[in-house]
Amino acid sequence: QNIIFDEVSFDQEDLKLIDDKAKKIISEFTNKIKELKIFNKEVLEQIINDLIKSNETNFKGVGQPLRVALTGSKFGPGVYDIVISLGKEEVEKRLRNKGSLSIKEASDEDDDLDLISFKVLLQVLI
Repeated sequence: QNIIFDEVSFDQEDLKLIDDKAKKIISEFTNKIKELKIFNKEVLEQIINDLIKSNETNFKGVGQPLRVALTGSKFGPGVYDIVISLGKEEVEKRLRNKGSLSIKEASDEDDDLDLISFKVLLQVLI
């Protein structure tokens, strides 16, 4: 799966990672990056570390929900690599649109039975 396209498919198992705490983390991350003038790994590391402390979790507790929200999968490149590769504008766009779920349920006749497709208009935050 190419993480650059706007159309992202999510594995149902990976979506289970997006609980209320994950939604809060995604929302806080989105708000923090909106304010950034400098967008680099060092600044992102500070944001992630702040989220880890304020949400009483670990790196995985912050990184996995962000990776799922941005790429559709809990597996893949590191969260810093994803965010830097996509760029601030695309990350904001993908995370901002995580509120209006546009679900295409897989039917028995569908080839992708274990996938739910979302357009990046996937709003998980509300």
